[in-house]
Amino acid sequence: MTVDVQDLDVDFLVASSHKMCGPTGIGFLYGKMDLLSSMPPFLGGGEMISDVYLDHSTYAEPPSRFEAGTPAIGEAIGLGAAIDYLSGIGMEAIHE
Repeated sequence: MTVDVQDLDVDFLVASSHKMCGPTGIGFLYGKMDLLSSMPPFLGGGEMISDVYLDHSTYAEPPSRFEAGTPAIGEAIGLGAAIDYLSGIGMEAIHE
């Protein structure tokens, strides 16, 4: 179904790709920017670090701060194709 996160005023929304005709092992997280910006990363590495010092690191802005390591590029392309496919059919038509 169509979900309007702004109308619902949700803090977070999570979805799995495989529930949307997409590949396994990937999904997405929607979060309000102020909440995401206040959260520390839970994994390290890759593009999520902005600056490194001898005694600390600073983190990139969301969403990059939560993307540690090598991104799931093939899965992301597959998820995008699944979204395009479902959008082409129309969520209301799928619901019917």
